[in-house]
Amino acid sequence: MYTKYLRLLPAALIVLSGCSKKKDSAPEAAAAPEAVAAPEQPKARKSGRTEAAPERLPGETDVRNALAQKDYTGAVERLMLLKDIASNEQYYIPYRELAGEVGLVLDQAAKTDPKAREALGTYRLMMYGR
Repeated sequence: MYTKYLRLLPAALIVLSGCSKKKDSAPEAAAAPEAVAAPEQPKARKSGRTEAAPERLPGETDVRNALAQKDYTGAVERLMLLKDIASNEQYYIPYRELAGEVGLVLDQAAKTDPKAREALGTYRLMMYGR
């Protein structure tokens, strides 16, 4: 029974670590007025994606993008494809963290979205066999 919670613990820690308080940047802005006066040039994007940390698991950004677009069924399908890759020791931990993140997002969204509820059922069947 406790193993289910231990599996979701790394994902919960990752999500909660991003919720820490940020320091106020107002003193920095007041200290450098010339930085405010200089116009910023827009940076060119590569294929519409923002610069992020490199993928630890091939295809993990596809899963996260599907979740961001609220394509819950697509996110679960992409996660299923990554399950075979995760048999390698190098990819197992990133896969489990991603699977935990998907589970948390689906659980929260399933309270209000029927498509998320259906995807959560598929996710649980895939992960736990029930």
